[in-house]
Amino acid sequence: ADVGWLNIAAPLWFILLWNGYARFAHYRAKRSGRNLSGVMNRLRKRWMRQMVYRDARIPDVAMISNLERNVTFLASTSMLILAGLLTSLTATEAIQSVLVEVPFYMAGSPLLLHFKIVVLILIYIYAFFAFSWSMRQYSFVTVAMGAAPMPLEANKNQRSTEEFIRVIAKITDLAAHTYNHGLRAYYYSLAVLAWFVSPWLFIVASTLVVLLLYLREFHSRPLRELRSLQEFDPYSIKSR
Repeated sequence: ADVGWLNIAAPLWFILLWNGYARFAHYRAKRSGRNLSGVMNRLRKRWMRQMVYRDARIPDVAMISNLERNVTFLASTSMLILAGLLTSLTATEAIQSVLVEVPFYMAGSPLLLHFKIVVLILIYIYAFFAFSWSMRQYSFVTVAMGAAPMPLEANKNQRSTEEFIRVIAKITDLAAHTYNHGLRAYYYSLAVLAWFVSPWLFIVASTLVVLLLYLREFHSRPLRELRSLQEFDPYSIKSR
């Protein structure tokens, strides 16, 4: 059967879902703040406020370094995956012979197989740039922590201190969002793997990935627990 149109519709559906969900999640985070991104943004502001008003900041720098290590690991992993994908471009015949044995496999031309591999390469290039930019932003946060006013100075200039807290919390939030974009690319790349078997399977896998991301970001148990922290005032005895 001629499935050429499916191999055009499937990646278009994939791009629509990726871009649409990114816009939807960003809109919901800005409007209601009831997803993971919105809740974590408020917690980061509280974290930076506590960081400014305490003398010992070594734990804060250690936490940022730990976050940066996680991003560095995934950036390095992206490079390794890219090396494997570039190598696979020279072994399409071997890949085709393996795919023939897979149930529901819908055969295509060698050019189409090359195109699918190139799509994966582009996704991991995007992931690498996202992770590397997130790493740089976390390094900006570390420098900003070093420049943070000491508690005595912060108490004397509360207006400028609040602006400093807002800016450093925003940079931390931007670094986390960029990391999240790279992480989503990993999820979407798994959906692309289904395309090697069948464009129909690719469409289903893309939809399931977006559904999984939605459930985790808007209806997960960690989100419910984190939202309960919004009622917690660390300076109030009643909250204990």
